[in-house]
Amino acid sequence: MKRPVLVVGAGWAGLSCALALAEAGVRVIVLEAAPAPGGRARSLQRRGREYDNGQHLLLCACSGVIDLLTRLDVDPEAAFLRLPLQLRFHAPGGECLHLVPPAHPWPLHLVRGVLEADGFGPRERLALLASLPELLFRTPPAQATVATWLEGLAQPPALCRRFWDVLCVSALNTEPERASARLFVQVLRETFRPPARRSDLWIPRRPLSALFPVPAVRRLAAAGGRVLTRHRVVGLSPGRGGLRVHCRNGACFEGPVVLAVPPWEARRLLAHLPGMGALAARLGRLRPAPVTTLWLEYAEPVALPAPLVGLLEAPFQFVFDHGPLGHPGRIVLVGSGPAANRELDRTAAPERLAHRLLADRCPGWPRRPPRAWRIRERRATFLATPEAERLRPGPATPLSHLVLAGDWTATGLPATLEGAVRSGRAAAARLLRTSV
Repeated sequence: MKRPVLVVGAGWAGLSCALALAEAGVRVIVLEAAPAPGGRARSLQRRGREYDNGQHLLLCACSGVIDLLTRLDVDPEAAFLRLPLQLRFHAPGGECLHLVPPAHPWPLHLVRGVLEADGFGPRERLALLASLPELLFRTPPAQATVATWLEGLAQPPALCRRFWDVLCVSALNTEPERASARLFVQVLRETFRPPARRSDLWIPRRPLSALFPVPAVRRLAAAGGRVLTRHRVVGLSPGRGGLRVHCRNGACFEGPVVLAVPPWEARRLLAHLPGMGALAARLGRLRPAPVTTLWLEYAEPVALPAPLVGLLEAPFQFVFDHGPLGHPGRIVLVGSGPAANRELDRTAAPERLAHRLLADRCPGWPRRPPRAWRIRERRATFLATPEAERLRPGPATPLSHLVLAGDWTATGLPATLEGAVRSGRAAAARLLRTSV
């Protein structure tokens, strides 16, 4: 490949694609609009401290991310707090649901976990057990939403409200009434298929930028690649053996292109490129969904019952205790999905609400309110509906020298770091087959 490949976007998808190309001996130039790489999973500075722009969680099933970090000489066991999966949900007044799959062979660990779970009534427990064959062995119809799929499985409304709904919104960033049942089931199967420890939780100990973007940029530089920040791409036009890439700062490049930007940005860049109108219109039908992350800093050390706890009947689905990560007093709450974020928009002071929620559900919680910082990613993910699953494209486009990458492409996963990394590798493989 005589000309360098131009990767537009230095998020996790773009950087993973660039690394795969560099490993194959291809020269790469990565163009990033922001001042720093990382996309929607990066670190920010505030008051002399480093925070991530969103709290991320990996599962042991995230083999693409773990393999990529290992190749960058990042030791996952040191970079993450690894915990056996436990689903612990706290309701108002201290009521708790607690499900911990034991270390038994698959799928007996799930059966035993349901039988021994706390907080489920007999009817809920039986319904949950009855759902396991459908969950593990049958694929829902393409048009089914999570709500209609659960109704078909005769799951009690209380079980849906106190268990399934929280899992759905957290996994897909979409409410059950709109979420794709097929995608939801795929996520759960990825998590719970053998071996049993695939469901282990990995919580980052390090800031996200130090975890992947910074080591990735360093490795690309060592391979002769370049990552150019503050290079916002404003247009694409036909070129010789590739595309011309026009940047707002006047820079222009030419070569094969990997478009690794969010779908709404890809739509904007493709709309005026000959032959790309249909694909641009298709991407325009993907809708964004928000995520709110609330960082609380308490003056004194605090401790949740576990490093990760779910909240029922609250606009925040999960709360993370960063004490075990080396940050005593730091608590992070995550509010996923449009409905929860609309509720937070109607709340005058979300940080006070969060403090009250924790005080209500955790005995002995400090009375003094913490310092707080809220981060809202209004376009954190795509809305994971059945229609979105039909619209998500693969890496290929009608032009052999243009491929797509991003967690919104057809990865078989929702918008996750694992999906981003897999899409980047798939885009690189496609480009190497067609443009070398």
